[in-house]
Amino acid sequence: MYHTGGTIGGMPTSCVVGATSYLATELIYQLVVEEGQTVHGALRGAEEVKFIDNQTGALRELGASHHARMAALRTMPHADRRLWLHPLRPLDSCVDGVDVVYHTLASPEGFRASESVRLMRDVFDAIERTAAAGGYPAPRVVLTSCADVVMRQPDDKPEGECFDEDDWDVWSAPDGAEPDARRHAKVAAEREAWRLADERNVSLAVVNPAFMVGPARTRHTDGASLRYIRAVLEGEAPPLGDIPMVDVRDAAAAHRLAARSGAGRRHLVASARLVPQRHALAALRVGLPPHYAIASAESKDEVEPAEASDTAAEEAAAAEAAAAAKAAKAAEEAAAAAAAAAEAAAA
Repeated sequence: MYHTGGTIGGMPTSCVVGATSYLATELIYQLVVEEGQTVHGALRGAEEVKFIDNQTGALRELGASHHARMAALRTMPHADRRLWLHPLRPLDSCVDGVDVVYHTLASPEGFRASESVRLMRDVFDAIERTAAAGGYPAPRVVLTSCADVVMRQPDDKPEGECFDEDDWDVWSAPDGAEPDARRHAKVAAEREAWRLADERNVSLAVVNPAFMVGPARTRHTDGASLRYIRAVLEGEAPPLGDIPMVDVRDAAAAHRLAARSGAGRRHLVASARLVPQRHALAALRVGLPPHYAIASAESKDEVEPAEASDTAAEEAAAAEAAAAAKAAKAAEEAAAAAAAAAEAAAA
């Protein structure tokens, strides 16, 4: 299942590239706290200004927001013994000897296709160098892509047909306006990952999560998912319509499963239907103080009640109701986290 290059005491070790993102912090928590793994995290963006040394705790020359993100990681249970942080470039020290590389930073916001492809090559180059130097097999790579790579709009397929892992967004253009250019960069990054994996004989699994919601492990709100909730809390018009969603905790768990048994495949992780915007906004109103003026909005797509003509239909309706309740709960928890962050920033 795993090679033994980085295994410590029978437990696999992992590298998480982009360690402070919304998804990555949840993934690291599950790996370190729930599984007991040793994790090497590659920092991202401006956080790579200085190397973060777990033994000395040095956080030199980092801004306040980066310090807060590091603190959230470093205060996780067992982080003092199981979590090691590295700069994004070079990646060699982070991927050296591990069993799995989780690349959660495939196409950061603001990256064009050429930049996303270059970062993907950086990851595979580091894996190739360290595996050759150490004389052990290359680790499995689990790539975080997204549902946008599978589909652009729901009407890209005829009515009644569903999207699956065989589909690709072939409409987005590199020179298009946002969000077309961003989607194109994500498509380019995933296609490059598959090409490199085939060329270099690296085991690759890809997870394509939909728009992620749910509680954050850190208090920063600059990711797309938490920006959505923050905008709503601040009274702005909701920036998104009816979209497929997934709980961030489920998305992280899907990465762990893909590392075990998902090689050579894509894994689309999303709600069975579009989540109506009015449902998400209603969930955000639950339990929040009245000074948060959550906007109301009409959903573009009403969800018709399932016709329970037989036992199978009743079971399907029950499953959809449970999924909707879970999405609402996740949105509520994310709202609470975003509210706490906003209040902390105001203080």
